[in-house]
Amino acid sequence: MDGYEPSTKTVFQYHGCHFHGCSAHCKQDNARELFQKTRQQEEKIKNVGFNLVVVWECKAPGYKDITHEQKIVIYPHAIVYDFEANLDKAKIYSATKDLIFINVHVSISVFVGDALNQQPTHLCERDPKVLIEKFMNELQSRASQLRAAVKTQYLPVDVDMLQKKQQQKIQDWCTQMPVLGPGTSYDKWVKAYGCKQTKSWFPYEWFDSPDKLSYQGLPDYPAWYSRQKAEYPLTLQEWHQVKRLTNT
Repeated sequence: MDGYEPSTKTVFQYHGCHFHGCSAHCKQDNARELFQKTRQQEEKIKNVGFNLVVVWECKAPGYKDITHEQKIVIYPHAIVYDFEANLDKAKIYSATKDLIFINVHVSISVFVGDALNQQPTHLCERDPKVLIEKFMNELQSRASQLRAAVKTQYLPVDVDMLQKKQQQKIQDWCTQMPVLGPGTSYDKWVKAYGCKQTKSWFPYEWFDSPDKLSYQGLPDYPAWYSRQKAEYPLTLQEWHQVKRLTNT
């Protein structure tokens, strides 16, 4: 009961369209059931001798129908990562009895970044299992930050007023973990955010053992030569600049 006038035994009821099953505006799955319960309650009030005045939300003075415009919104953030592996010539992997892999690539480091935080994370471990564990923890940490930011920006304050299916869709969209992994063009991704792709130099063929993670200094210039590409990834002048900047 929303109001009562005792001298005339008049009960005033204000029916919100969403909660009372308005046939024109209630979008809940059980709208018909809500409307029937509302009618039954009205009959009970009348049957015990009260006068009843009912006003529906959509019939109230000053009511404005709220129309929802459908929008397609692309998830605003993403996590990107890139693994680097070491070619372990001593590693042998038996996939089946007749299929054996030698010179196996073993993950040695990973870079993790996202479109929200400016500071990337670089993880480097000799043990691949430890590396993967730290990598997954980093993904979860960054995903939590992205989800919180997206909920703040996009989750409607009146989400509880929507149908449960619609609520679930919005929640699922806000709490996803968008990770750009294998198959993603890093060059196209960074350009989509108005950035330029830059890549540093690395002596891939020289780095043939995890023990070289402890190497002190900068490898000599000949160690940077790539037999695969038949060229140096950096010029001798650039190598001297790096050597001077790193004081090695």
